[in-house]
Amino acid sequence: MSKTLINFLQFSELPSKKELENKISEFGYNFKFISEFEKFDNLNQIDAIECKLNGHQIFIQIHQNSTKELLTNITYLKEELTHKDCAISFPFSPIKIICASMHIISLGLIELCQSNVLHAHDRMFYSRETLIQNISSSLKYSVVERHNNSKNTLLDGLKSSKKRNENIKIFIVWASLFLVTLFMNGGIISWATPFSLFILITTQNQIYLQRRKRFKK
Repeated sequence: MSKTLINFLQFSELPSKKELENKISEFGYNFKFISEFEKFDNLNQIDAIECKLNGHQIFIQIHQNSTKELLTNITYLKEELTHKDCAISFPFSPIKIICASMHIISLGLIELCQSNVLHAHDRMFYSRETLIQNISSSLKYSVVERHNNSKNTLLDGLKSSKKRNENIKIFIVWASLFLVTLFMNGGIISWATPFSLFILITTQNQIYLQRRKRFKK
């Protein structure tokens, strides 16, 4: 089975959005649901929910099934889950702040519904302590992730700015050569001036090509 976090619980115990937000808040997490829904018992028509964690807006994939339906793929847990009739699943994401959010929601469901939280790929149930540890790790990693993305964006901007400046310089040199050639033809200046500009243009082109090679690396 793919990497999925599944909450097995009783359908009749599913909380409202507000109840779940309040419970999550008690753990100290700055988390809010943005998607409009009243209770977690009417998620069948929703493929993803929009949330906000620590000011960052994200989408979390979510699926709601009956436990009986999922047990056809995870028959090894049939005995442990006979008293649960509902399953809420969150497919894992490579984006760590999304992983933190799905663990936070699962933590709230454990507290409110005594859900059994299963990491389907590893065939492992998560306790409250495991969820809290995973949330902490994901949040720390997401800070590094955002820092690296910002750094890469800054470097891309600097490369683009340098390339633009190089293009401007080359344009100025060629425009100057054109004007000097006109002046020379009019007898205003000698041939030595355009020759000097030609040497300058050749040098500038070599420098520009070398810098482009470095940027590509």
